Amino acid sequence: MSTGVPDSLMEEIQQLQDMFAAAMDQAIMLTDQEGGMITRPAAAGRHYSEKLASLQDSFRTNGQVLQHLAGLNDPAVMEWVPGLNVVVTPLAAGCGQVYYLWSGFYMEQGTRERVLAVFEDRMQEHPAYGQLRAGLGELPELGREQLAGIRKRLAVLASTMGKLLCQAQQGMEGALRLKEAAAQLQHAGSLRELGTLLLDVVTGLPVLLSSVLVYFQTGEHAAHTYYARGWAPESGEEYVSDLEARYTPQAFLSSAIIREAGTKQILLECPLLSGNEFKGVLSAGFRQRGEAEQWMIQLETIAAMAGAAIRLIERDSRYSKQSEVFLTNFREFLQNSNAQLYYLSLDASELARDFARYMGCPEAEAELLRRACLLAPFRSDLLSEYGFFHREIELIEQVGRLTLQHPAGYKPVLPLTAGLLLLVLQHISGQADRGQLAGQPHKWIDSSRFLLEPNATEAVEDEPLSSFQQFLRSRTDSRPKKRVVNGSRLLDSAALTLSKEEWGISPREEEVLELIVHGKTNKEIASALFISEHTVKNHLSRIFNKMQVTDRSQIIALIYKRILNSERIEI
Repeated sequence: MSTGVPDSLMEEIQQLQDMFAAAMDQAIMLTDQEGGMITRPAAAGRHYSEKLASLQDSFRTNGQVLQHLAGLNDPAVMEWVPGLNVVVTPLAAGCGQVYYLWSGFYMEQGTRERVLAVFEDRMQEHPAYGQLRAGLGELPELGREQLAGIRKRLAVLASTMGKLLCQAQQGMEGALRLKEAAAQLQHAGSLRELGTLLLDVVTGLPVLLSSVLVYFQTGEHAAHTYYARGWAPESGEEYVSDLEARYTPQAFLSSAIIREAGTKQILLECPLLSGNEFKGVLSAGFRQRGEAEQWMIQLETIAAMAGAAIRLIERDSRYSKQSEVFLTNFREFLQNSNAQLYYLSLDASELARDFARYMGCPEAEAELLRRACLLAPFRSDLLSEYGFFHREIELIEQVGRLTLQHPAGYKPVLPLTAGLLLLVLQHISGQADRGQLAGQPHKWIDSSRFLLEPNATEAVEDEPLSSFQQFLRSRTDSRPKKRVVNGSRLLDSAALTLSKEEWGISPREEEVLELIVHGKTNKEIASALFISEHTVKNHLSRIFNKMQVTDRSQIIALIYKRILNSERIEI
């Protein structure tokens, strides 16, 4: 690593860079003043390292280029090929050390054909030319305003990273806490969680604070727009009302300020900015103005990190909404095109979630397994095209690879989560009508995940396999014991023997049919047979098709007609 960057700080610098790269959805990396890499590139596009290496080589041919940048205060736009640029900003960390943040690549509006032509002339001999050119073809074209916004966001990162490096080199108090903040804040999953984390980070600083308040201008809920410690409820609400009156999306803080409040405390207010948008205020109360001035840099840095975290939270929220719409639409298609797979996967999703909870898995993992089951009926290549549910698709494919041919004596090893999914899908496969599922393949549907053989679980370790068997017994034992049918079974009548063979009724379907004749509801049938109502509906759909009827009354009428027309009536 480059001289001047403490080894103890490198992990936090990398985390901070990656956090901003994810928030900006751009490729970012840090280099020394000769252009040598310090951090791993946080790459948003394919083959970023190859493009960057070529760009750096062209800059090294003129050593004065980077030296000129060292004197700039704002990010500069550097040209790789005409129309294709990167943004570079100097980062002065004190002690004579200068670094550079690189972000890109960015294609200027209306230059795509020219860029590709120049790129072909310059890079056609490169081993990865085809992939590089394809990646360039996917880049969006940006206007001047969009590029200006990127430069501003990179300047915020450069300022934040420079302060962190400077404080570490000067041995200032609070540097350790800033390192912890870089690691913690990027994992906040909601504004509520971020607000709590900010309170913990700030109150953990080695300084005596009278109060801390985190105000979000757009809260997740009207009653939760701020989080505070050291404020009485009435005073906190009054202060938040004052913030709302002073700051709007059009008129807001761009940097930290110090205010003397009427409560005899000095308030240091730091803006929470996501890109160019004002999201709220991080406020800390001090007893003396000198203390507020001393800790201004640290709190500004923490607020900048929180701004990047807000951007991640908003992006994840949009992703979650879009992915749920995607899942709902695909499930509706499945329900209309293959009812059996629809209900089998629904049963599997409920079973997988309950089993994960039974195993003590985190709730996020239980939800991951639930969604994987809902997506299991669809082809992986189709799902991948839409860019959602990467982890779920990976789990499904791990299970799918078990059906491939392996050398004799080879035993695939599955991660625990994939093993849990396999156990659930193999169990649900036992409820499938294999003849119906193994019909003509569909270009969007893959029924193989619900046609697993019993020996598929050989790839699962003994402990989860034993736990799954105990789990199934616990589900059965927890339900009230009921007889399937009281009294003699109507369908055992000899008059129906040939009819049942004609219809192709399976033993399980016969149990459902018997209860239908006895007037049981779907809920009562599910309870009697220890299955879900969705599975009951699945059986009913197959029974209707086999008997060529459309409702329960026609089933009952057909059965009694067959019995009454028989020479041997056994009712």
